[in-house]
This record gives sequence, C-alpha cells and structure tokens, in this order.
Amino acid sequence: MKRGDLIEIVWSDSISSSKAWMSEEEAKEWIDDDVELRTVGFFFFRSRKSITVYQSCHGDRVGGVWQIPIGCVRNIRRLRRLR
Repeated sequence: MKRGDLIEIVWSDSISSSKAWMSEEEAKEWIDDDVELRTVGFFFFRSRKSITVYQSCHGDRVGGVWQIPIGCVRNIRRLRRLR
C-alpha cells in the first residue's frame, strides 16, 4: 500500500456498557462477541502496532485521522490506488 491509497479496514472494537451496575445475568445477555467495524480511509502509515488512515485531505493537511491497533484488524482491502 502507498500513502493515499483508499482502503477498507475490517476490525474488532471494544465496547462498554453505559449502565453503571447490572446483575451477572444482565451482563451475560449484554455481551456481544462480534463487534465488527469497517473503516474506510486513505492509507497513511503502518507500524508493527497500528495502522493509520485519514478521511480528508487538502494539500499537505489531513483530517479525521484514525489509528487502529493491528491486533484488532481482521482484514485490509485496497479499494483504489493513489494515482
């Protein structure tokens, strides 16, 4: 991948309950083992620990930067090459 390639990252996110206290039974019902997200953005940087994309750019400025831990990534797919 090259900087600026449009990519899709499928990854697992962590979640937390907005409810302060609940019974163990309620907690079991609340658990979701498949919190899969899809993030689409322009490839910026990849390290051993994370991959970073941005959602907007203007000249040499970028916005909407997302850094996703590699351990959470399920799949990365290039949608379009930078021209």
